[in-house]
Amino acid sequence: SAFVVAADNDFIKAAVKVHFDGAGISSDVATNYFDKLIQVPLNVPRLGLNEAKAYLVLLLLEREAKAGKFTSSQFENALKLIPDRLRNSWKGETINQEFLYELVGTNEALRGLMDLAEGLASLLHGSSAVNANPRLMKRFLNTVYLREALSAPQGITLDIAALAKWHLLERCDETLAEAIAAQVHSDNDGRVQILADAEGAAASQTGLPDPFKDNPFTRQWLQLPPVLGTEDLRPLLH
Repeated sequence: SAFVVAADNDFIKAAVKVHFDGAGISSDVATNYFDKLIQVPLNVPRLGLNEAKAYLVLLLLEREAKAGKFTSSQFENALKLIPDRLRNSWKGETINQEFLYELVGTNEALRGLMDLAEGLASLLHGSSAVNANPRLMKRFLNTVYLREALSAPQGITLDIAALAKWHLLERCDETLAEAIAAQVHSDNDGRVQILADAEGAAASQTGLPDPFKDNPFTRQWLQLPPVLGTEDLRPLLH
């Protein structure tokens, strides 16, 4: 008989130590115990930046295909070309902007989605809150599109890229999102000058004003299109 066990390695080791609590079992003994059970371990690698970008692109294109904005033949072509590209990534063939533009042609709306995938992939891959987890990336996009659908009956038209940028901040830095939201509600026109200043500072590589933390995630988020500081954010937050 052969058995295939899908399990979290660290979780199993911790469970063994808890089960034999008081026996003085060390980490090495727990590892050896696990090795007796599993003869051929195969570790599933974490998604790389290329894979994360490819996954986001296919999720976005699948949605556009279902909406009739991207033909089924074009989507089938993408399903073939993207995995082929990933298989040749060791040769330096990355999922870059040029490749993505070739997939969608000259359609500006689809090119905008490709730009969105390019920016989101880097942030979702590097964020400890998401850590390139495919389930969390899909959940992220589902939330964004659900919010767009909920806004329509209220007569609010929202840009998907702007929605995604804002939800990314909520997911990865809730404190900063709440600080910006408080400014939106306190300003009559819904524009947050300090956000516009921070986006300008990030673009010019100068210091960020409070309450923005000067770290790689915040700088990348501020440079992610579209610019939000000059826009009325009340419809977005509503």
